[in-house]
Amino acid sequence: MFRLQIAEDEPLARQAILHSIDFALHGFEVVAVSEDGREAIRHFEAYSPDLVITDINMPYVSGLEVAKHIAEAGQPVRVVILTGYDEFEFARQAIQYGVSNYILKPVTAKEFGTYLDAEYAVLVDMHRRRQEQAETESHLHASRPVILNDYLCRLIQGTTQETDREETGIHLGTLHQAEVALIRVDDFQATARRLGLSWDLLSFAILNVMNELAEPHAGCRVFQLPDADSGFLWVASRDGELPGVLLQLATKTVNTLKEVLQIETCLGIGDLVSKADDIPRSYHEAKSSLDNRSSAERQPSQLIREAMAYVEQHFCRSDLSLFDMTRHLNVSISHFTNQFKEFTGKTFIEYLTAKRIDVAKHKLKHTDLMLYRIASDVGYENPTYFASIFKKYVGIAPTQYRKLYQQRDARQTTR
Repeated sequence: MFRLQIAEDEPLARQAILHSIDFALHGFEVVAVSEDGREAIRHFEAYSPDLVITDINMPYVSGLEVAKHIAEAGQPVRVVILTGYDEFEFARQAIQYGVSNYILKPVTAKEFGTYLDAEYAVLVDMHRRRQEQAETESHLHASRPVILNDYLCRLIQGTTQETDREETGIHLGTLHQAEVALIRVDDFQATARRLGLSWDLLSFAILNVMNELAEPHAGCRVFQLPDADSGFLWVASRDGELPGVLLQLATKTVNTLKEVLQIETCLGIGDLVSKADDIPRSYHEAKSSLDNRSSAERQPSQLIREAMAYVEQHFCRSDLSLFDMTRHLNVSISHFTNQFKEFTGKTFIEYLTAKRIDVAKHKLKHTDLMLYRIASDVGYENPTYFASIFKKYVGIAPTQYRKLYQQRDARQTTR
């Protein structure tokens, strides 16, 4: 049922309208009855009617001014003017204020009902169209992330059209730099099973983290490719953020996914480009980096041989860490540690420590180097800490070990 406001200053005419018509029968509920123009405006603002039927000649404020006020309010309200024959031309002027119709007085109850039926039909149609528009807008709002994601995927792959940019509202403007980063979950399906999530829910969780981290950066857009790789497209105008933003953001994302969701990922970043047409090149470089990493991860024996060679060359570095190793090999920490343990039977730290101790033992046996020098040569800045590690692994202190072998060598010499 629609809301109806009646504005009529003549008491007899007002009572005749109210008592001779069954408004509910025509689909209306009378929510306000106004006795002059000023009251009509107050009632309109207070009761928000769907239909206002107002006399054209009223004290203080005319019906025409009431119609003007309603039009300026910008609300979808129907206005019908009540007028006599001598005011017909005046009533026609009200059309410019959005007056929907006019009723010529005198009018019978039946005629009045006919006008109400006509207005009811129009209001029903207006309501239906507003509802359809709201549903369409709701659908577009809900589907916008999907549309935007599809556009970004095609943009980085170089398959967009100019019309796509108009529809999505994305304009690259004066492009200064652009860069693409890709993030891949290590064994997506296994990760989803471990977390008890569906493919869609895991994707949703990852994108939520990425969008939240990217939000402070106006030039960043998050996307997800059909094969589950997710990534950032970073675009900067000439007054945009400096290079390095994407690397920092992507690295922070990888760390956050691990800390918050216990999800291991790997990262590939393409080169900075200075033209929109070169964005696909940055994407393909990022993808190639990921694919090369995946290729290495599919060959554990080769991976471990490379790791052993790296330890052989760099064990003397006191700052050598698991992170350095995986960064050098371009593999994820979880994948490397699993493969390394399976192949060698040791953790990376155990293997590195064993290598250092072996070299230290050789130097203790075959050189006269001071203990602090041997400690430094095998990657320990603190000789006391080196001595404690040596004793833990060998069973005796370094000085005792050297003395033991010196005594043995002396006995062999006397023989």
